[in-house]
Amino acid sequence: MVARRSDFLENDSAEKEIVSALRRAKETVLNEKKAAMAEKKDKEVKTYEDKTKDAVVEKKDKEVKTYEEKENPRPNSGVGIDLENYSWQQTLKEVIILLPLPAGMSYENVDLSIKENHLKIGFHGQPPIIDGELFAPLIEDECYCCEDDHDTVYILLTKQNQLELWKSVIKGDPELFIPTFETLGPDFPDPDPETRREIKRIMVID
Repeated sequence: MVARRSDFLENDSAEKEIVSALRRAKETVLNEKKAAMAEKKDKEVKTYEDKTKDAVVEKKDKEVKTYEEKENPRPNSGVGIDLENYSWQQTLKEVIILLPLPAGMSYENVDLSIKENHLKIGFHGQPPIIDGELFAPLIEDECYCCEDDHDTVYILLTKQNQLELWKSVIKGDPELFIPTFETLGPDFPDPDPETRREIKRIMVID
């Protein structure tokens, strides 16, 4: 038995077979390691993609949920709010306040004071309906007041920053919740085309 083994080892072809077998074993081990590393990398990439996707979905769900749970009033069709004593709407450039005329009052009875950072609106002999610091500065020389059909007073305020949506007219008043552009959804009004384009552009820049 020993002699046979010695003869086998001394045989050139046997030596070649052994070397070849060792090489195949080594290649097998290397291939298995490569496969294991590739599988691990695929899992890591997939895990990262899944986490990223889950994070985006979670963010959107959270924003929508936050929007639904907010106590803020729902936006009106003019991307503003309908409050008890007045309504307001806006574009990126302007804010428009709609103030119903009380019984017995006319346009001539309007008390109006417009400053860069402050607005006061009311009627003669009555407490002001609006009196406070503005949500953001405006351009005083480009603000106007007019009457429509003898029952509504319109006050147009021109924003200084015309790349911003206001959340309220006066600081401390109920605020408009503005979700991200991707989650505007059916409850958020569709702004005019120019405003919508600007909102999208601003959010892309941000």
